[in-house]
Amino acid sequence: MWKLNDISEADLDIYRDKMLGLVKGRFTNFKKIKYPFTNKGEAKRNRESRLRSYIKHLPDNELKAIFVSKPNELEVVNERIMSSFFVNYHTEFPTYLQLKEKGKKRTSSENVSYMYLDKKYKLFLRDVCWLLGYDDLIAKNKELSYWLCKIKGSDTCTYCNRQYTFTVLSRSKETIVRPQLDHWRPKSLFPLMSLSFYNLIPSCPNCNSSSKGSAVFSLATHIHPYIQKSHNPEFDFHAMPNGSDGWELEVRSHGGTPVDNMIKAFKLEELYATHNSLEVQDIMDLITHNSETYLKTLLNQVQSDFPRLSQEEAIRMLLGFESNAEKLDKRPLSKLKRDLLKNAGVI
Repeated sequence: MWKLNDISEADLDIYRDKMLGLVKGRFTNFKKIKYPFTNKGEAKRNRESRLRSYIKHLPDNELKAIFVSKPNELEVVNERIMSSFFVNYHTEFPTYLQLKEKGKKRTSSENVSYMYLDKKYKLFLRDVCWLLGYDDLIAKNKELSYWLCKIKGSDTCTYCNRQYTFTVLSRSKETIVRPQLDHWRPKSLFPLMSLSFYNLIPSCPNCNSSSKGSAVFSLATHIHPYIQKSHNPEFDFHAMPNGSDGWELEVRSHGGTPVDNMIKAFKLEELYATHNSLEVQDIMDLITHNSETYLKTLLNQVQSDFPRLSQEEAIRMLLGFESNAEKLDKRPLSKLKRDLLKNAGVI
């Protein structure tokens, strides 16, 4: 949960080369691709000249860096390229993001600043996002998107661990289902990152759209799955009696602001509350109706009957979840079940 394993250099090279070929082809033929926006009073030749100037700032070496740079380096690459378009990007754009997030809470003077910055950046961000063409090159490209999700290898939603996110193809290679790909840095505001391997995070539909929405993450304020060191993030689930013979989950963070922000961004308390009368009730019934000693004896009996099973395998057989902290991403709700049983001293 919240962590993705890195892939082989060979697969990363394949991704880089695939994307370079596709994007260069798009750049070469951009005039043949329908431009979906209307800029009042702008002549077609002026628009094409503007788009051509953007392309000139994106040579092969910079495109390659965009496609495969790891998160920290990607921030540097993005700022370097953006500063070639906007000299004051380093100071202006963070202000733009802050004012954008404030929305209707902006003061009059802040609104003046926001309108100036929005006018300065909005058209550029929109056009570069369209030029790089995530929707056409990845989202609508089944062969590439399924291959990409397959090599990322995420079995459950990276953000919530509540749903399987398998990439499934039929025996004849027909595409069936794959996870959605969340842009950790939103492509509408960071279009240069829209095709970056490390900015595309496998997730369930709820986390990609409903929960996260248009939230803007940064390396300083949120957890990046390709930087996160453990599959067991720094928070715990605790079940508390609700006074009506049931249970209410609490999510207790012990990892500081980035962890708190992730819990809030993906509405984990609210989403997991839907499990109070289901999996939480089942687990707490198991715990409260049986002693800790009995449950441990039961596990030991399974291992005795099946001597080749490890304790981890016995738990998976009996309770259907991964108890190994570094395998929590393999089965839905493993983080929840592990925390509750660990709090009870069973594992």
